[in-house]
Amino acid sequence: MSTSGIGRATALAIGLAIVMILTAAPAGARPFAAPIDTYRLPNGIRVVLAPDPDLPNVSVAIRYGVGSADDPAGKEGLAHLVEHLMFAGSRHVPSGDYFRWIARVGGTAPSGTTSLDATLYLTTVPATALPVVFWLESDRMGFLPDVLTQSTLDREVRIIADELRGRVVDQEVGIAISMKEQALFPVWHPYHRDAHEWGLPNCTVEDLLAFWTTWYGPPNAVIAVAGNFHSDTVRDLIVRYFDDLPAREPPIRPVLPPHWGVNTMRVDVGANVPRDQLALFWKAPALDAPGDAPLDLAAAVLADPAGRLQHALVSSGLATQVSAREASEKRASVFSIAAGIADGANMQHVSDIFDSAVSAVAAGVTEEECARARHEYYGLLLSRLATSRGRAALLASRPEGNVTWGLDKYDAIDGAQVAAAVRSFLTADQKLVLAVHHGAQYPVRGTVLSRQGGGAP
Repeated sequence: MSTSGIGRATALAIGLAIVMILTAAPAGARPFAAPIDTYRLPNGIRVVLAPDPDLPNVSVAIRYGVGSADDPAGKEGLAHLVEHLMFAGSRHVPSGDYFRWIARVGGTAPSGTTSLDATLYLTTVPATALPVVFWLESDRMGFLPDVLTQSTLDREVRIIADELRGRVVDQEVGIAISMKEQALFPVWHPYHRDAHEWGLPNCTVEDLLAFWTTWYGPPNAVIAVAGNFHSDTVRDLIVRYFDDLPAREPPIRPVLPPHWGVNTMRVDVGANVPRDQLALFWKAPALDAPGDAPLDLAAAVLADPAGRLQHALVSSGLATQVSAREASEKRASVFSIAAGIADGANMQHVSDIFDSAVSAVAAGVTEEECARARHEYYGLLLSRLATSRGRAALLASRPEGNVTWGLDKYDAIDGAQVAAAVRSFLTADQKLVLAVHHGAQYPVRGTVLSRQGGGAP
């Protein structure tokens, strides 16, 4: 039965009457082996269920396949604004009631996160509260536009402004580091971002409605439920609250050229931050594309606390900290190495050490190094999978057809594959160097002092 036949308020009452069915099982320790079940509703919503009676609660993650890379030109920040407005009320949920309902049923930490390609909503509740969560989520999936007004828009823009100011203050290099997106990606690429935009959208209520209608339809949504629940009961609840929502197919994104040149760019930035910073960036294969997983391990090798960069830079007093990571996204990834430069240290010397370390990894990675890297990622994933929240967020983010826990993702990758990926993708002629020079005369957000080298066409 769908809510269209009985009314949404009545559906909530019926759902609350079901809660006694959702009983918790005693907790007990056992090896991690939670099953995963995935299917689609007729309106296109993809559902992923991962029951585990050993967990104390349940988390629900709803992921929409839209992010800041989908902001229309001149409307940067629109996706983030819609994320905020999803908490500001819908037809049957007055402003502020989303958080009040979650707190009332014993839930914790409802959150929303906007990334380049997706927007994720996540909450954790006792199993008995699932009908309330599904009612709230289905109402804003189906009926958000009913309450969108100019005053609501203005209020959320002010909140975002405060949020962004706080984020800039908290980041040691301001937003200067975001210049990588403008420099690494050409203007035609959706990941190309204007580094001098604060992310405050210049849009109207009509813009919001158009964006929400385009991207927030059921076929563009994933519901992932992980934790202590009964699958049959949750399947019935999902049908009850989501099955009657009409399908709105998202637009098909254009196919992007796979290759473009960066051509050894260097950007020097002045920022009112405590110390100089140096970062090297390369564009890398998209999530799960060939080369993506080996570069994950390459980052772990470079950042290894017992590895080359720590000894050459931190132990020697040239840097306060060193990091390396691959930020994998749906349409491209970014590989980075960064360091906080110690007072009195020469930035060019640090840059030369970075280059030498990358060349050394390209020349060969020992099996001991590769094993430590695999162990690090395995440990991080196990830590994430220890909670229902981590499991739901992970499953909601995995591509269709690849819904697994990923514990074996790196098992077959050896040192030779890691070195080959570094040789293929972390080449000297495709590198972006971002040098941040500290000084009280500069804004915290950073200002470009100079650019050298070719840019992405």
